[in-house]
Formats: sequence, C-alpha cells, structure tokens
Amino acid sequence: MYMAEILVRIVVQFGAIIRYVASNHDITSSQAITLLSIPFDGTPVSSLSKQLGLDISTLSRNLDKLILKDLVLKKKHTKDSRIVLIFLSKNGQSIIKQIEGDLQDESLNFLNHLELDCQQNLLTGLEKLLWAIDCHRN
Repeated sequence: MYMAEILVRIVVQFGAIIRYVASNHDITSSQAITLLSIPFDGTPVSSLSKQLGLDISTLSRNLDKLILKDLVLKKKHTKDSRIVLIFLSKNGQSIIKQIEGDLQDESLNFLNHLELDCQQNLLTGLEKLLWAIDCHRN
C-alpha cells in the first residue's frame, strides 16, 4: 500500500471515530474539529481558517452555529478592530475536555491491538510526521 492510501484510510477511519464521539455531544464532526483546533487563549479567525484549510466564509458559518450552542465566543481584537478573535466559552472548554477524553479512550481501544513497543514507535513516528506536515504547510 502506498503512503497516500494509508493516510487516506487513517483519515477516513479516525473521521468515523470523531463523528461518533461528536454525535454523543450533539455536534457535528466538523464542529468538533473546529473546537479542538481553538487554543484556550483564543485565535484569530484567519489563523483558524488557514489551520483547518477552510475558506473564512465556510468557517464563519460553522462558528456561528457553535456560538448559538454557546461553545465559542467572537471578540474584536482590542488593538485592531479588523481582527476577529475566537475563544472557547466555558461550555466549549467543558465539551473539549470531554471530547478529548472520549478520543483518548477510543485511541486506547484500538492501540490495545498493538504490542507496547509498536505503540511507542507509532507515537514517535506520528509526532515526526505531524512536524513534517506542519513544516510543509507553513
């Protein structure tokens, strides 16, 4: 199997896990990924858009739905009113902790099918892969 095929299958399989976990919290997988991508100290919409690979208009619609669910807050930057910042609300922070815990549990469930040394090597390899992808995208 080629690297791209494996990565696509991983994305599809993990996407299904994210959809399952998100549905337990009455949000979509896209909303869950958006929430998981917002740092606790907030981020500009433009930075979040770039990180997620979404047009700002698409992201804004998703953020508006999350605002209605009281999971995120929008604020204008204090020094530059053209910049809109996104923060997790208290409810959003609570949901994120629950989702992260659920994803951790799901990850442990499938990692238990691997030997311990393979689990550690996989984690190290994934960290390096993520770093390489970050370097490539930036």
